[in-house]
Amino acid sequence: MWWVLALAHATPLTGLQTGDVLFQESRSAQASAIRAATGSRYTHVAVVIDDGWVLEAVQPVKRTAVDAWVARGVDGHFVAHRPVIPLSSDEQARLRDVGATYIGRDYDAAFSWDDGKLYCSELVYKLFLEATGREIGERQPVRSFAIDGLHEALQARGIDLDTQVVAPESQRLDRDLRPLE
Repeated sequence: MWWVLALAHATPLTGLQTGDVLFQESRSAQASAIRAATGSRYTHVAVVIDDGWVLEAVQPVKRTAVDAWVARGVDGHFVAHRPVIPLSSDEQARLRDVGATYIGRDYDAAFSWDDGKLYCSELVYKLFLEATGREIGERQPVRSFAIDGLHEALQARGIDLDTQVVAPESQRLDRDLRPLE
């Protein structure tokens, strides 16, 4: 069973800890394209970085209060996943420290894999890799997604179909994470 909190129960949110990965259905302009390409309702991802705070890649990458993050999603719905192997206190500290280095970077609407700009699931992937050595989600080429009907939008953003990306759904299904119940 998924751990789901309704917005009415979201203030204060309890039980979340540093390193938990949160997924929601975003209201952003690109959410419908991500949903179509991945077949998942979950189009945005963030990481709990401190008690009551997530780190997320929006414009710009920033810390956001968890309850504000939840409220931005469709119907206040989200699911939380936790690493199967618990993060040590050193890994949690590194997650916070590494996360701080990403704050202020621009959002990457072209979904490139450089560190100058970041999109949400790229932030989660790189944050975990650098702080813990763990890869959360699988990188795959844009062309491997269900992109029929999205070619014009991809071209307008300058997205090459061979670009390797990691999708929120790939992270949600990662075997190194488990849903909180």
